[in-house]
Amino acid sequence: MRGGEAWRQIRDLLDAAEDHGQLVWSLNVAAVINGSTKSLASLGDEALRRGLEPRLRSMLGAGGWVEATAYELTRHAPLAEVFDVLGLDARLRHHRRELEMVEKADVVRSIAGELQRSISDACRSVAHSPAPWCGALLREITTVLLNLREESLREATVCSNCGNVFMADAVFCRECGHRRHQDATAAPKERVQVPLQTDAKLSALLSSGSAREIVDRMSWLHAQEAGLGDQLTLTLVVALPRLKEM
Repeated sequence: MRGGEAWRQIRDLLDAAEDHGQLVWSLNVAAVINGSTKSLASLGDEALRRGLEPRLRSMLGAGGWVEATAYELTRHAPLAEVFDVLGLDARLRHHRRELEMVEKADVVRSIAGELQRSISDACRSVAHSPAPWCGALLREITTVLLNLREESLREATVCSNCGNVFMADAVFCRECGHRRHQDATAAPKERVQVPLQTDAKLSALLSSGSAREIVDRMSWLHAQEAGLGDQLTLTLVVALPRLKEM
């Protein structure tokens, strides 16, 4: 768990949410593992993406892969890293073993889901207003995700020991001799990744195609080489909420 004023504020918000009963299910490991928090995790996943997208839009621009980046940041690995840096392991109940990556990620999703549910319930009530720490904690979780993304991008080009900018093919820092992260010096063909994007044909079919055409396109995407299954998921995540608004 990291230190500093910013991290102390997040821990204080977690304390407030926990003390006021907003994190009943998400910190119960047994409930997370047996699937009892599945609906909360789904709600939290959506809430985190909604919180990330406007902030990413200001960073990347309207055409800067905003939805795809938000989707990537709410996958298992980034959320499991949030679990670790926030020290959530120490807050869990019925905790008898080390959690796997997907379980850590589902704890974070479930926390976000419980917070969003508390906000929604309060908004529907005439007598109550949303607890301020719920919205604040949701924003802080998205901030942590963005900060971890920035750190990851920075580590590829800047020496973590002295701050010197690496030469393109450098293995060691020319200022302090610190070894560059191994992934950053891999051959370009091994580390270049095509940004995940929606499938334009499936998006069009979802709004005006026949059921057979939609199923055929989904089956084709699912059958492609590794990676395009995620493209199918991303397309559905992006397109379906828009169809509800039509």
